Amino acid sequence: RINQALLPEVRLLDMKTVPGQKGSPYFSSELVEALRLCLLKKEQSIVFLNRRGFAPLVRCSKCESTFTCPNCSLSLVYHQVANQVQCHQCDFVKPLVQRCPECGNDHAPIIIGTGTEQVEKNLKMFFPAARILRMDRDSLHGKHALSKMHDRIRRHEVDIVIGTQLVTKGHDFPEVTLVGVILSDLSLNIPDFRASERTFQLLTQVAGRAGRGYKPGKVLIQTHNPRHHSLLCAKEHDTRQFRELELERRQNLRMPPFYSLTLVVCSSPHEKRAENLIWEIAEKIQKFYSNKNYSNTTQFTSEIKPIDSVQVIGPIEAPMKKLRNRFRWQLLLKAENVRPILRLLKQVLETPPSTRRDELIQIDVDPHHLM
Repeated sequence: RINQALLPEVRLLDMKTVPGQKGSPYFSSELVEALRLCLLKKEQSIVFLNRRGFAPLVRCSKCESTFTCPNCSLSLVYHQVANQVQCHQCDFVKPLVQRCPECGNDHAPIIIGTGTEQVEKNLKMFFPAARILRMDRDSLHGKHALSKMHDRIRRHEVDIVIGTQLVTKGHDFPEVTLVGVILSDLSLNIPDFRASERTFQLLTQVAGRAGRGYKPGKVLIQTHNPRHHSLLCAKEHDTRQFRELELERRQNLRMPPFYSLTLVVCSSPHEKRAENLIWEIAEKIQKFYSNKNYSNTTQFTSEIKPIDSVQVIGPIEAPMKKLRNRFRWQLLLKAENVRPILRLLKQVLETPPSTRRDELIQIDVDPHHLM
């Protein structure tokens, strides 16, 4: 570390057992007290939450339907500052209206969950005199906005910084002695085999913002999974232990780096066409397995070893079923190395399925995510 500074002390706060702070279910009383002491000592702190907006879910108070994006199969995020709901994938935006689009209910909708805007509101309630800065994509206006924020923090014109992943990217704030992490489990809930790795990386990066000067640093990580190896290793700054545990888990699951993955995604503006395309590819692959019938009434997750020991998982709807007005179905191919997968795909797609101009077949070798 810079100036040979010591690594910060890291504590895990189990939100199932620690006392909560009156006024917000997302803050523990211990974190709020640590922030108060930080303010008394004229030191700076960071509160980290990797979720923009005020709340991730808006629901009708009568029929309980969720306000969703018309272009994507995702919930619209409420942004209180602009009083609008927004899709964080396609950037669809509309004003928040009380009338439910499903049942016509005129009562105010229910706002569920939290984001950086709500954290800012909570902190202003806890500490009215504190100088608070929110650093996320929504608060950046103009190409020099980030550097201006950086200068304000270094000039100590800010007491508490609220940030998303943006605040972890190599910034050096010597006066920051405390980092608090809200909802540290968010990235663990993503249906992807790299979720543990991404969580460890994110927590390690944000913890590294504390104690970079001559004063010791402290990190408080609020969690509902205090025994997860990603959090335990982040607590101890133990990269080696995390690597060993994660590699063992990956080997047991037959996942990278021990196996290679290739993701085949078919997308179309028409739901049935996307489904038909992926099943057409799956049926071509099935010819290399056996003469058994391969019906699209059941999901194919075969443990049988086809040509060159390629395992096929799917077809299934993509976790993000609809994205930017395109429906998506996918098929995952797995093997000990990528060569047999590529050979199989070359044979299967030698005569590719007939596609229309607005339909796509995407092949992602060693995908970074499976969404």
